[in-house]
Amino acid sequence: MFCEFRRTDCTDQVRHCAVFYEPVPENILDPNRARTDQTDRGQQYHAPPLPNNEGERRRMIYAIAGRRIETCRRADQANRLVYWANFYLALEACVNATAVLFPSASSATPLDTACLELLTGRDATQAAHIAFLQLPYSLVDTRNRWKNEWNNPQAYSPPLPLLAFINKAVNTFRILTLDQDATDIGAGVLAFLADHGVSVVLSAVESEFSRVEALPVLYGVPSKKARKSVARYFDDVHDYVRWMDSNHRHPDVQVTYHVSQKDIVLSTLPQTFGPIPSEVKTITLGVASQRLAQEAGWPTSIPAPWPR
Repeated sequence: MFCEFRRTDCTDQVRHCAVFYEPVPENILDPNRARTDQTDRGQQYHAPPLPNNEGERRRMIYAIAGRRIETCRRADQANRLVYWANFYLALEACVNATAVLFPSASSATPLDTACLELLTGRDATQAAHIAFLQLPYSLVDTRNRWKNEWNNPQAYSPPLPLLAFINKAVNTFRILTLDQDATDIGAGVLAFLADHGVSVVLSAVESEFSRVEALPVLYGVPSKKARKSVARYFDDVHDYVRWMDSNHRHPDVQVTYHVSQKDIVLSTLPQTFGPIPSEVKTITLGVASQRLAQEAGWPTSIPAPWPR
């Protein structure tokens, strides 16, 4: 059994609702109606241009954008709250789920954390069904990204709900996916997950494509004996890609490895993806950036030949 709440465009539409409030000239809001009215009178229609004066044009645009914007913001928050509440009820009912994909956007409410706590509180039989879990990055790293990057960097400290879930469920689920690019993930996050026995992939699933980034750079590190081997990590990736294929997703796969892992990665890839015809669209190999390699625990004396 597989439960998933797919991303909805509802909140995106709500964000733009400010431009649909009166008083805005009707021929700007609905030029097709104005065109019909003019055509009925036998006249050629020309859409009225925005003011040529830059100051007046900017004033008009700001005026339109600012109308009822507070109402739209509240509606957006309400929609997210309703969405997460339904997701919580779905998780509560779907006790045999084999995969749980959390919505990408943060709810700005305690409900996203409550959903993770609901999974943490399940008994061993229920928890054992979940093989793949996708979390929004906001549940994994609560640090202010920009403040952390430009001021005094903060050491990574996992949020307590995440720590509680990993400590209880790490032996039951196979893959943890994050809907985030590696360059946008704060320092310490990936190393923490790998140190706690989690197989991590980065995943982007859009309407037209799926992308998976496998990170063998995090595994098989000589100084990190507790981490999974590269071969065992690729076993998890193999099962994850097969699961994606069973749900009609054929991803592009990026394999990011350390420069010293080239031989083992190349020898393991045929075993991982060879038996999966048509399930992967493309496979791209790339050497990890020096920052990611250093965070993974590799010696800095072996630099990557080029940055990612």
